[in-house]
Amino acid sequence: MPRTFFYLILFTLLYSYGISQSNENLTTVNETSNDAFAASGSLPEAEFMANVTIGCTPLTVQFTDLSTGEISARDWTFTGGNPAVSSEINPIVVYETAGTYDVALVVSNSSGMDEMVKFAYITVIDRPIANFTFLPDMLTVNFQNTSMDADSLSWNFGDGELSMETDPTHTYSNEGMYTVTLIAINGCASDTFTLDLNLQNSPTGGFGSDKQVGCSPLMIQFFDQSSGTVDTWEWAFEGGIPATSDIENPLVIFDIPGMYNVSLITTNSAGSDTTLLEDYITVLEDPIADFSFEVFLDSVSFTNTSQFADSYIWIFDDGDSSTLENPSHIFEEPGIYNVELIAINECGEVSQVFKIIPAIPPTAEFAIADGNGNGCTPFVVEFIDNSEGAISTWAWTFEGGDPMTSNSPNPTITYNDIGVFKVELIVTNQFGIDTMEMDSLIFVTNQPQADFTFIVESNTVTFQNTSSDGVVHFWDYGDGSQATEFESTHVYDTAGAYTIQLVAVNACGLDTTVQEVTIEAIINTSTNSLLPFDLLSIFPNPNNGQFQLQMEGLQTNVLEVVLLNVLGQTILERRIAVNNGLVNEQFNLNSKNAGMFLIRIGHGDNLISKRFLVY
Repeated sequence: MPRTFFYLILFTLLYSYGISQSNENLTTVNETSNDAFAASGSLPEAEFMANVTIGCTPLTVQFTDLSTGEISARDWTFTGGNPAVSSEINPIVVYETAGTYDVALVVSNSSGMDEMVKFAYITVIDRPIANFTFLPDMLTVNFQNTSMDADSLSWNFGDGELSMETDPTHTYSNEGMYTVTLIAINGCASDTFTLDLNLQNSPTGGFGSDKQVGCSPLMIQFFDQSSGTVDTWEWAFEGGIPATSDIENPLVIFDIPGMYNVSLITTNSAGSDTTLLEDYITVLEDPIADFSFEVFLDSVSFTNTSQFADSYIWIFDDGDSSTLENPSHIFEEPGIYNVELIAINECGEVSQVFKIIPAIPPTAEFAIADGNGNGCTPFVVEFIDNSEGAISTWAWTFEGGDPMTSNSPNPTITYNDIGVFKVELIVTNQFGIDTMEMDSLIFVTNQPQADFTFIVESNTVTFQNTSSDGVVHFWDYGDGSQATEFESTHVYDTAGAYTIQLVAVNACGLDTTVQEVTIEAIINTSTNSLLPFDLLSIFPNPNNGQFQLQMEGLQTNVLEVVLLNVLGQTILERRIAVNNGLVNEQFNLNSKNAGMFLIRIGHGDNLISKRFLVY
């Protein structure tokens, strides 16, 4: 963005917060300037009015030219309007966005031109949008208003009770369905939002099952026996498949012998209840089939790792089988073989099947268990090996992790420091090796820390944001104004003490800091000064940093001149001698940045000010 355009935007914002000159004062300066040049011809005098200056979006305004004198051309400028400019006599403009806008009219003829600017002349207001959220606690509901652009609120809780509070809390007498209505109102219109609330008391949990003892795989049908209304069920089955369930009457399989706890949490909108039965399920020692293997070209050596089995049957998927505990087998043809081991005892038999791929190197592949590689310190990540092939070793490297290496197929790693980290997996078997590396897979950040410093220049305060780890920043300047820039400058209309709040936010949460700023004086930017003069001009304006200051009719011998930038910072001070009531002084700001500047002229408490643009 060009520097000149940036400062023009900033200058407009400063005017909208109350530093702008009044329309009456600007008209006085224009009239004074016009009088000085009246000898050269008859100048027009710009003036206009609007049929409406405040209203709701979209706001249609009819402007009427009230200018006097001979007029050959008109140039209207409508900040925020559509159209933004016009040369018509009495244009019609539509404002579709809420805000406060300036309007300017320049009229001209062969003798010259005149301009009328009315600052903050048009005010456009958004229509309200009603909305709310709620948090029930049995029959007591906390309502949170989330409406936008509302001046007042009207609540109807659906049980005959009403409220005009912003965030009311209401207790209902009975369970049931209630329709809650919120009406949001401002000077434009009103909007209505409704929600249906189903209010209940919390349930009393309980459950049973069709059996409690048996051989694995032990299949058990569980039954919810809770009393009261239940909206959700949260089952937890120690040693079960599935380990959790959210259905009312789940079917669960227990594969591993042992004694297991079962718990049920029943919940409705009013609350929840937990039932825990310890050692509720007893699984006898069913056989567990499992094995490992090593591939040597076409020969595979099998190691039986089954538990609780008395006998075994191996099926090699090529027409051969074996009843040995730890057999070896030669596969005559290359390919993929589904080798099955059947383990048998008095409870029954179970099998395990593995794919055997003789003489094929592995393919490395992995993923994060929950798919989320972003987190806050300490960030715990479970990695899942998805590699293909008969993997014999895993070599993980975790940049920034704890531990930084692992030989486990599915390691769990903790990241204690912030940063962006890569992960590498190397898998091997007797036939080869393969590597997978992912850069920037893990992103770890801290909780944000909000902090700032500030510099006060008269009524202008420059805030330096010294927060850490914040992604979004919210400023509250203590005078009803807010901003979301990282660093900002704010101008206060009135002297006094203001409490400044900065909130720093990221995915880990937010942090808030508060400081107090004291404004002891306000810069006088009004041209309605007691200093007597007949003419004040800066030309050219705009300029490239070189300009001439001229004044006539002064009744003092010395003037003090101060140049300020839009932040209120002093960039030049000069004392000027007045000769016979005249000043003709040359200035050169070539070393300064382009933008909008304020020249303040006076003697003692008598001050006048004028703005000019350097490009």
